[in-house]
Amino acid sequence: MSTLGKTQFQDVSRQHIEQVIKSLNKFEEYCSCITGLIINSATGEIPSIKEIIGNLKETYVTNQQRITHETISKGVSAADSSPPIELF
Repeated sequence: MSTLGKTQFQDVSRQHIEQVIKSLNKFEEYCSCITGLIINSATGEIPSIKEIIGNLKETYVTNQQRITHETISKGVSAADSSPPIELF
């Protein structure tokens, strides 16, 4: 079980890092859009940051990700009753 746990930890860590990279890329696109509108003194549609965050939230695969999101976005602490190893 120790080897399985370590393997899963590495896989989950990789997935979390990939999601952070994807999130940062989406935020960069959002900021670039706003910057472009400001620099060009243009009017246009600004993407909804709530929609972007909502779409990212749908990609969460672990209970811990959901708990972390809720804790940060609402400032409340949620109890974590998830097992140390999640199979998904």
